[in-house]
Amino acid sequence: MFMNMNGQNIYVLSIFFSVCSIVSYAVTEIFKPVAKLYIENADLRAFCIRLVSCIVGAFVGFTLAENMLSIWVGFASGSMNTYVVDALRKYIDKKTNKTGE
Repeated sequence: MFMNMNGQNIYVLSIFFSVCSIVSYAVTEIFKPVAKLYIENADLRAFCIRLVSCIVGAFVGFTLAENMLSIWVGFASGSMNTYVVDALRKYIDKKTNKTGE
């Protein structure tokens, strides 16, 4: 599916990555309140949330293409999802603290 990177395959890859990321983000946001309810340790809770995001991304990747590469691309999209959301939160917190002073 992704081996010959012409313009159309890059487009398909970007759609594939986006679908995995969006579904991963949605399921992670649903899982967060449950994790807060049952997991008291903040580090363990953050680990579980990130793990769920990666696993969901991998599962969505597998269901879209059913090959090993799609699992890895889905896992990577879940991983990037957690990284980007965390970076955006830190950036917003930094900006709001500066304007609040």
